[in-house]
Amino acid sequence: MKLLLNNVPYSAGTTVQAWQDVVFASVPPPGGTLALALEGPLHSQKLEPFLRPGDPAWYWRWNPRNDVGRVALVLHATMPDSSTFQSRYQIDIVPRKLDQEHYALLLRDIEQVSREWCMA
Repeated sequence: MKLLLNNVPYSAGTTVQAWQDVVFASVPPPGGTLALALEGPLHSQKLEPFLRPGDPAWYWRWNPRNDVGRVALVLHATMPDSSTFQSRYQIDIVPRKLDQEHYALLLRDIEQVSREWCMA
């Protein structure tokens, strides 16, 4: 199954900024239904689909709000004969107000402090 993110085919290394509205889309196999879930370090969330008359694609809206980090996407298809299959994707959510270099430095510093704190 192909997953689109804001009308662009998903590719590894996809990033989204915090507070950026995202629309996922996918066309189910003939007769199938789809479900899309997010699995992240802070929460898991099943997204509600919406359909457009005459359009075979299923759509889901999402906004990461203040979340940052890596989020797994699980696209689950159920066929008329009850068989199922899934595809997994992941996206990185980056902060809006901090550039990538400073964000990486901040994460490194937090990891270092947490290691030192655990050793004490």
